[in-house]
Amino acid sequence: LEHFLEARNLFESLQDTLGQANCRMQLGVIAYTEKNYSDALTSFTQALPLYLSINELRLASTVRYLSGLCRTELGRYAEAETDLMLALEDKRKLGDEKGYQECVTGLADLFLRQDQIERSRNMYRSALAYFKNSSNLNGEAVTLIGIGRSFLKENHADSAKVYLESALQISSSNRYPAGIMNASHALAEAYERTGNSAKALTMQQQYYTLRDSLFNLESTRQLAELQYQLDLTRKQSEIDLLSKERQIDRFLRIMLITGSALFLILSLLLLQRFRYKQQANRKLEKANQDLNHALDELRNTQEQLVQSEKMASLGQLTAGIAHEIRNPLNFITNFAAVSRELADELNDAGTATERHELSADLKRNLEKIEEHGLRANSIVRSMMLHARQGKGERQTVNLRDLTEENVHLAFHGMRASHPDFDVTLEKHLSIQLPALELVQQDISRVLLNLLNNAFYAVRERSKKKEPGFRPTVRIRLDSEQGQAVIRIEDNGIGIASEKLDKIFEPFYTTKPPGEGTGLGLSISHDIVKGHGGSMRANSVGGWTVFEVRLPT
Repeated sequence: LEHFLEARNLFESLQDTLGQANCRMQLGVIAYTEKNYSDALTSFTQALPLYLSINELRLASTVRYLSGLCRTELGRYAEAETDLMLALEDKRKLGDEKGYQECVTGLADLFLRQDQIERSRNMYRSALAYFKNSSNLNGEAVTLIGIGRSFLKENHADSAKVYLESALQISSSNRYPAGIMNASHALAEAYERTGNSAKALTMQQQYYTLRDSLFNLESTRQLAELQYQLDLTRKQSEIDLLSKERQIDRFLRIMLITGSALFLILSLLLLQRFRYKQQANRKLEKANQDLNHALDELRNTQEQLVQSEKMASLGQLTAGIAHEIRNPLNFITNFAAVSRELADELNDAGTATERHELSADLKRNLEKIEEHGLRANSIVRSMMLHARQGKGERQTVNLRDLTEENVHLAFHGMRASHPDFDVTLEKHLSIQLPALELVQQDISRVLLNLLNNAFYAVRERSKKKEPGFRPTVRIRLDSEQGQAVIRIEDNGIGIASEKLDKIFEPFYTTKPPGEGTGLGLSISHDIVKGHGGSMRANSVGGWTVFEVRLPT
């Protein structure tokens, strides 16, 4: 970026119009890849008149195309359509068939965002025919994904799957990561709409894996560029140092001619000491760099493991979400059907009294539809909060409602993974607890982790077929000494006393290899401490108890 800025200033001083335009276009491309669409658009807008002033129509059409993409991302659809149409006409006149089809694809994406489905689909199909004839597999995959998404917009999930599965196959055979990622993301939605939750989850996991991989590749590329700049700076320093050493050598030769033997010996000793010091400094610098590199790798590994734990938790949550959201949707469907019948009866009503009664019934049904719609929205919002990365903000939370909701999600998530799972849930949730200031998605993560561990423990003990054993999990919520206290108790396999002191340490797990990362309790413990609370565990008398205390 700095090199392009310096080059732009140099070309301006030389009054080189083509050089100025090229630098501004490259600056725009850099900003676009970093999703800084406003700055990218500014650079492209500055480059366009420069290209036109020297009749460089090919590059001018490319800048118009890129400007259209920026305005599309910024939601300035009318301006984006103008840019893309002008670029399309320029590419046609220039005979640039590949560029022409790229403009067609850009317009198709623009129309799809504006819900102009048929217009968008025709554009995609036009580009698809070209990419097939020219054996452009990546372009073919992109247009197939676009057509698939257009069918999803119309809620034609079966039609969408045909195009999206074809796009996934082409992208996979051509090793096109972005195509695999985007096709997987759209297929997850298509499978979910057709009721295939298992395939939807597989596609969603593939999408997150590829997204993280592409992010890591980009980070590696940026680190390589930074390392190149550091190496370049270091080599320049070495050149400067060598130049200074040559000056010292020349000075010493002059002193040898004019000075005494004693001064010569002293100078040689000083020079030798200087070189020894340089060598020591270089060794120390290399050792520091190796240490910093190892520390960075360790931090990256820890961050990736933490993110993997969060994604695993999200995967368990998804099944519970699907069950929880199905109930309000069924209510909405049923009340909508009844409302349709009431509307027909209202049309046939003979008296004002009958119409009034039917209107009141219809209003109550609509209120129920709104109530269950808000419930479904609340469930989706909870899932989005759980999946959100980074630090959340504290907000006023009803801990009783939050606990109740997460119990349902964890239970149905376990039932989705293990259909034969059964447990007795005993809930003792105080209604006297005041609202708390919490980071909702973080406390949800703590509750889900503790509940999943409890369900795992009772399920493992159930496998032993002990006579009279009834798997039970108790959830208690109360207020004690100015603190909100959550206790989750299970009569599962228990935790050995010598292991209790270690369970909150990172990477320590009591589960068999492959069934736990050892990060769940560590992350939960840190979250509770971050809220000014405490967390402890006990396993005695056939019951394991995890206690969380939060300040009110």
